[in-house]
Amino acid sequence: PYTTMSNGVVVWAPKRMELMTRPLAFRGYSQNWEKQLVLHETRHVAQMTKFGEGVFRPLSWLFGEQIVGLAVGLYIDKWALEGDAVVSETEFSRSGRGRDPEQMIFFKASFLDGDYRNWHQWKLGSGRLYTPDMYSLGYFVHSHIRAASGNDMYMGDLTEYLVKRFYNPSASRKAYRSSTGNSIRQHFENIKHQTGNKWRVEDSLKRPFTPYRRISLRGKDYSSYRSVVEVSPDTLFAIKSDMDEPGRLLMIDSNGVEKRVTYVGNRSSYLTYVGGRIYWTEQIPSIRWELESYSVLRCYDISLDEVRTLSNKTSYYNPSFSETGDTVAVSEYLPEGGSKLVLLHKGDFSKICSYKIPEGGQVLESVSYNGELFITVITETGMGLYRLDSHADKWICEVPCQNRYITRLNRSSDGIIFESDLNGTNNLYCYNPDLKYLQRLTNARFGAFEPCVDKDGDIFYSEYDSRGYFIAKAERDSLRWQPASFSNPARDEVADQLSLEAGYCIDTVMVGKDCTYNSTPFRKGENLFKIHSWAPVYYNVDKLMSLSFGTIYDVVSPGATIYSQNLLGTAVSMLGYSYSQGFHAGHMSFRYTGWYPVVEISMDYNTRWKRNVRLIKDINNKRFQLVDPVEGSPEFTSSLLAYLPLNFSGGGWNRGFIPSILWRFSNDAYYSIKNSSYNYYQYLSSGIQYYSILNRSSRDIFPKWGLGLVLKLNEVPFSNENYGYLFYSR
Repeated sequence: PYTTMSNGVVVWAPKRMELMTRPLAFRGYSQNWEKQLVLHETRHVAQMTKFGEGVFRPLSWLFGEQIVGLAVGLYIDKWALEGDAVVSETEFSRSGRGRDPEQMIFFKASFLDGDYRNWHQWKLGSGRLYTPDMYSLGYFVHSHIRAASGNDMYMGDLTEYLVKRFYNPSASRKAYRSSTGNSIRQHFENIKHQTGNKWRVEDSLKRPFTPYRRISLRGKDYSSYRSVVEVSPDTLFAIKSDMDEPGRLLMIDSNGVEKRVTYVGNRSSYLTYVGGRIYWTEQIPSIRWELESYSVLRCYDISLDEVRTLSNKTSYYNPSFSETGDTVAVSEYLPEGGSKLVLLHKGDFSKICSYKIPEGGQVLESVSYNGELFITVITETGMGLYRLDSHADKWICEVPCQNRYITRLNRSSDGIIFESDLNGTNNLYCYNPDLKYLQRLTNARFGAFEPCVDKDGDIFYSEYDSRGYFIAKAERDSLRWQPASFSNPARDEVADQLSLEAGYCIDTVMVGKDCTYNSTPFRKGENLFKIHSWAPVYYNVDKLMSLSFGTIYDVVSPGATIYSQNLLGTAVSMLGYSYSQGFHAGHMSFRYTGWYPVVEISMDYNTRWKRNVRLIKDINNKRFQLVDPVEGSPEFTSSLLAYLPLNFSGGGWNRGFIPSILWRFSNDAYYSIKNSSYNYYQYLSSGIQYYSILNRSSRDIFPKWGLGLVLKLNEVPFSNENYGYLFYSR
């Protein structure tokens, strides 16, 4: 609950589900976040559990929980796993990404432009051509296979086929044919033609489209201009990202010429402009803890040309200003659950007051209109629009909660302008609170997004085509002003068919108010170890992952291994036994990340073909002389590493500062002439590292820009007369 990076993961070894419960603040779902999270992640549990059957059951006796994760990775592509989970969140609810028209927008634009590509190009992606993520591709394929095959249980049949024929390298291709009647490539060829023809007919029936003037220049690559704001009649600001550069704030003049102002990190709001400044909220990680982060208020001062952070360690989202500009309203999400609308002074951004949200829902955005405050809220029944009655200190429902999205609220002389997918395509709408009247303003071909209204009532927004999102301007007189109603939303034929087959909807499940849940303390010390995997062979995961091994028997050899990880993921342990070149060896490693410094300990016993040795310096020849190994005294090495991974990332840059100290010990000994005795080998390395690296774009293999600095002092205590010390920088 302490991270603002809303997400969830299902992992085997050890098997667990981790839920990041703070909800998405914008461009998410028109439904309770926890419901969607549970639907999606529980589907992953089902997928993983299937690979605990058949031959994998006895293999799990031999290898533990790791065998399930390995089997899933070998037999099912990630697009299939994620796409099936998106199908699940769609069919078992009234929302889900499958009902979001933006999920299919690139496929639709590409197909209507004649860009069909082959299956492998869509599945594998490209550094040259934009390709949607695995969630969109997976849902697109899975949902249509379900409809074409008539087998609503085909993923279960497919996984059972794979489990039974685990020995067949081409089992995946044959599994699709067995459970659905066609191979995956044949299915996709059918999908391209059937869906392409369907979209072509729909496209012809939607015309005429709303006329607009393109503002941003067309580039050579797919690009995205979002969250446009007007500063003056000849100056716009927007967030741009493309395949070549990560997200950045741009200034755009009347000729479409762009100037990069600054890079931005993970935004948690749209841009808003007031009094010479552009405001937004951005997610900032905790300095130390991975599962703690904040959403802070930031601004760009145009006259001073500088970016400032206006709040510290807050959970603020979606800032909006009063009509006088002296008060800013932000949404605040609490770690213990729930949300509040908070009013802040514009001067020092101190808190004035806060309001509870109706029906215990999640507040998203707010807008001030004719002296009254309006907010969008997600409750158990969907998303709605509410108005604050400041005299009675209560919220009045303006648009009852339903399952279509309402976002990017703007005030204008005509009413509240916003974006919604009400008619099955993202379009712009106007709601007049005085008349209680809703009108659709645009008829976009693929979608109209994130409006910004100027003083004349003209609207800047993001329009879409197969080359991405671009800035468009529609004049007030060219808008449709067509009556609309949230009580009559467009239907999604595919998603509705999935829900009909499912026969279950999480939105109809009621949890009794009298339910009680017992909790008990979690004792970190008592739960430090949890064995989850083992193997009748020795292998070192850390060395396999880093490929840092010099000889193969450092990584894999006859023996045995046990792995442990506690439920918090803060303690990872390994015990191993290996047999190599006639030597029986023991291994141990332990990493703990629950303290401010990370501590890593490792030990190896009898891993070298020689016993431990003694070295003496030949004074006359000034060289080292090897003395025979000490019999009956096996070689022993150990290391202790402590480091502090401080994270200062933000503004589109990954930044870190890491002080560290490493101590190594070996029972090899070196003769000290000064002390007339042997000293065990001990090595000490201490230093600091700093890095600042630009976030990568989708095309980048390595970051385009960055710098790093390393300062270290290495020495061998008690043997400095033999080794000296080394200070170095890089």
